[in-house]
Amino acid sequence: MGRGPNEVPKAPTNQEDRTLIQIRPPPDDNDFTDPKITKCISQLCLQNWPTPAITWASTPVAHKDAVWAKFKRRFKWADEQGPMISSLFWQKCAARTKDILSKDGEKAKHNAGIDHPGHAMEHMHEYSPWWCSADIWAEMCVQWRDEMLDIIADDCLSVFKQQVLIRVY
Repeated sequence: MGRGPNEVPKAPTNQEDRTLIQIRPPPDDNDFTDPKITKCISQLCLQNWPTPAITWASTPVAHKDAVWAKFKRRFKWADEQGPMISSLFWQKCAARTKDILSKDGEKAKHNAGIDHPGHAMEHMHEYSPWWCSADIWAEMCVQWRDEMLDIIADDCLSVFKQQVLIRVY
C-alpha cells in the first residue's frame, strides 16, 4: 500500500462540499478524528515551499497565512470548535514540517554519503525532495551544514576548556 498522492486535491468550489472535520473527544482531544487531515496539512505546508527556512517558525508569515487560507477552503467545522481547530492546525504545521524537513535532510545526507563517501554535507544539496526547488534546498543545506559546524565548534571548545581546567588543577 502506497503513501498516496504528493499533491493536495483541489478545494471544492462550493462551500457546502467542504469536508467536515472534528476533534477527538477527551481525553484524546489533541488530534483530528481523520488522519487524512494531518496529511493534507503536511502537503499544504510543503507545497511550493517559498523560502530556505529550516523550521516552521522561521517560515514567512505570508506563507503561513496562505496555508491556513487553503486549509479553510478545504474543510469546515462547528463554530465552537474553531479555536481548537486553529490551535491544532498550527501545532500540526510545526510538527509535520519539522518531521518532514528532518527526514528529507537525513535522506539527502545519506544519499550524498553513498555517492560521495566522507563528503555528505557538501553534496546533500544535490538531492532535493519533490516539494522543494533545487536553489532553495541548496540554501537550506547550507544552514544545516552551518548548524552542524557550530555544534562541532561548541563541542571542541568545551573539550578544550575541560583540558585547560584539568591542566590548571
